[in-house]
Amino acid sequence: MVGNFAMERAEKKRFLRQVARANNTVIRGVDTDLRYASVSNLAIALALIAAISVGGWLVTSRRSAVGSEQIHAWFNPTPCSDGKVTG
Repeated sequence: MVGNFAMERAEKKRFLRQVARANNTVIRGVDTDLRYASVSNLAIALALIAAISVGGWLVTSRRSAVGSEQIHAWFNPTPCSDGKVTG
């Protein structure tokens, strides 16, 4: 009876070591995923800020870019040949 109890204790210790090892693996994986997600979100935010900044600069300096002609027309109406103002 005592021998069985000792074996159960050893089995329990081995099992708990394996569970702890598995938990550490999961924690490392979650940590890696969070780091990649953070870096990815930062890169996307910086790209968005850069795109909006460049687009705003193109519009305010009246250089042509995709869509800037339409925005330019909204804020700077141009007269047509019949005298009406468009924009």
